[in-house]
Amino acid sequence: MQPIGRNEYEKWISSIPDGICVFCHPQKYKQIVLKEGKNWTWIVALAPYWKYHTIIIPRKHYTDIDEIPNLEFAEMISLFRYARNKFLNANFTYDDGTPIYQYLFFWRIRDASKIDLVHAKKPSHFHLHLTPDRDHLIDLIMDKQAYNFDVSKLL
Repeated sequence: MQPIGRNEYEKWISSIPDGICVFCHPQKYKQIVLKEGKNWTWIVALAPYWKYHTIIIPRKHYTDIDEIPNLEFAEMISLFRYARNKFLNANFTYDDGTPIYQYLFFWRIRDASKIDLVHAKKPSHFHLHLTPDRDHLIDLIMDKQAYNFDVSKLL
């Protein structure tokens, strides 16, 4: 299967029965597998945010990073290194021909008690995103007043 648009993805993911995790069985649920390890799999994002958007997923169903045993986490670093090198050696460019020379590596933390607020089924399976980045890519969503908050709430 090729990557699909967000609307098509929302319809597809909504058709998956409750209790089924598409990341636990990537081949069965149309995931494009790039590389498999003993405990981790690197896949193409089915509904990518950006071109070349990929995801690194643990084969076991974890919901947060702190559940992952150290030995399995060490394997993730190895798979990340492999994926990063693939990106760096691919000589990808943006549509305007500009070379891609930096990448984002991130994950989200969702408050499970409020997950229904997003009005769409979201995988609870922990996963890491690896995708091209470019200067000013996230400027549209950056808060220009981000420095103005009460730091004491984090202490």
